[in-house]
Amino acid sequence: LVHDSGMLRAGLSRTYSSGWRLLVMRSDEAKFMKNVTVGGEIGDEFELAELVILVNPGPYCENVGVVKVSIPFSKGNVVSKKFQASLVDVSDRKPEKGLVDLLAGRRQELNEYLDSVVGVLGQELSFDGMFSTGASESDYIHRILKRHHAAHVTLSTPCNSGEVFHAGDFTIRDAFRLYPYENYMVSIMLTGEEILRVLEYSAEAVIATRNGKGGYMAWDEYTASGISYVVDCSAEPGHRVKVLGMSDGTPFVLDRQYRVSLNSFIYCGGDSSFPKAVGLSRKQLRGRLNGTTSADIRYYILTEFFMHKERDSELMVDDYTDYEYRGL
Repeated sequence: LVHDSGMLRAGLSRTYSSGWRLLVMRSDEAKFMKNVTVGGEIGDEFELAELVILVNPGPYCENVGVVKVSIPFSKGNVVSKKFQASLVDVSDRKPEKGLVDLLAGRRQELNEYLDSVVGVLGQELSFDGMFSTGASESDYIHRILKRHHAAHVTLSTPCNSGEVFHAGDFTIRDAFRLYPYENYMVSIMLTGEEILRVLEYSAEAVIATRNGKGGYMAWDEYTASGISYVVDCSAEPGHRVKVLGMSDGTPFVLDRQYRVSLNSFIYCGGDSSFPKAVGLSRKQLRGRLNGTTSADIRYYILTEFFMHKERDSELMVDDYTDYEYRGL
């Protein structure tokens, strides 16, 4: 069985038939599984009646998953079933010249499409200063998140390897560089206290990473828009974040529910630990769901550039975040 990761993440299939013996899926989906032994670890979400072999060749076409199925028969009846899985390293294999020649024309066509200009960027976008007083690239992602769900608060994490986008023509290739993922936008309801928990968790991740300690990834480092807050890195864990209020000047109330917009990778857990950060199980998070967009975030980025191009205007990014890290 090759299971679509989007269906798995969305929880559309909660119980698997005991007749399924092979599950071919992405590496970051393993944590969604229950009663499935993968490298000695057991996941925590989906139930399977019997052992399932998880075949995960990983990204970048560096490995191929190979499954050997043996089903001996006796007098027309199945005697037994045996499944063996392995990975074959193909990272050093060179593509056949005939295939390369066959795809050469399509490659040129693809490059011409990726280099087509969709609009004009009126300023530089970068992640410089993201964990001091904010960054223009982060502000832009928060703006996209905020506009499409009328969110009170948005949560985002670093979304590329630190590339800088200079003012000038913006291409489809740039859109893939700016946001290289297929994430959708998700709207959920969180209390002020739960938002604060996420920011405290993020502060811990940011400080630990900057001090050379392990245990956290880039997607554990959240920033928020819609609220004004200060992070005191010298304070004790759990008491580092002080929310000064909402960005519109109204009070930030811990027991009030706020409409929060974030990407689907964060919401679903993915490689990140958002459920742990917010203090809610995935089941509880599903109960907070308002809805999702019908297209991925990059689609809305491209659409916004196209709209500015139609109006013959440059895209500029306002300050959508209002926070400060002190003592980092």
